[in-house]
Amino acid sequence: MYGGHVVALAILCAIDTLSSYAFRSLVTDRCEQCGRTDKVGPKYRNYTHDFFPRDYQKFSDKIYRLYRNSITHSWNLFEAGMILGDDPIQAVNGPIVFGLRHFFNALKMSVDTFIGKLRDEPKLQEAALLRYRVFRSIARP
Repeated sequence: MYGGHVVALAILCAIDTLSSYAFRSLVTDRCEQCGRTDKVGPKYRNYTHDFFPRDYQKFSDKIYRLYRNSITHSWNLFEAGMILGDDPIQAVNGPIVFGLRHFFNALKMSVDTFIGKLRDEPKLQEAALLRYRVFRSIARP
């Protein structure tokens, strides 16, 4: 995918950040194999499920495990595929595959949905303000 890894990493990290504003602390997952805890996963999966376009929602767990974790921690995809085009997300003989441009457009749509809901939902406003206050409290001038 050549330079697509860098773009994919930026999109996946953007979802990380957005999910931290959208959800307060959720249940912490624990890996059955290694026992590590994960506070990012529940928020990440909820964000892709709640704010991404419908065709991505059923893949929210796999987007987190197979894309976010693999590209962020291993700089590679092992059980999934990504191409540069506008191909929608789909399962192809087991693994899921999508076009990077399609994924970027889905991210932009998720931001619009998030901001739209932020205007009207007090719980979402509270979560976003809490995260903002945490960042403000550690920021240095």
